[in-house]
Amino acid sequence: MIQQMSFLQKQLEYTKDMEQEYRSVRKWNHDMENHLFSLNYLIRAKKYHEADAYLKTILSELPPEKRTL
Repeated sequence: MIQQMSFLQKQLEYTKDMEQEYRSVRKWNHDMENHLFSLNYLIRAKKYHEADAYLKTILSELPPEKRTL
């Protein structure tokens, strides 16, 4: 019985962790979609300087190892 309770507790913790990870990924996807819409608008409006500045701002928020292409 104790072993079963321990297993269920671990399952519950795992489920909570996975739910948090899912929310984090959904937020990241939402943010990226908004960034792409913003960049698309700036480029179509021929506001290239603003698009470049916006992109630099986005990239500066990434960890250093992910900033280069």
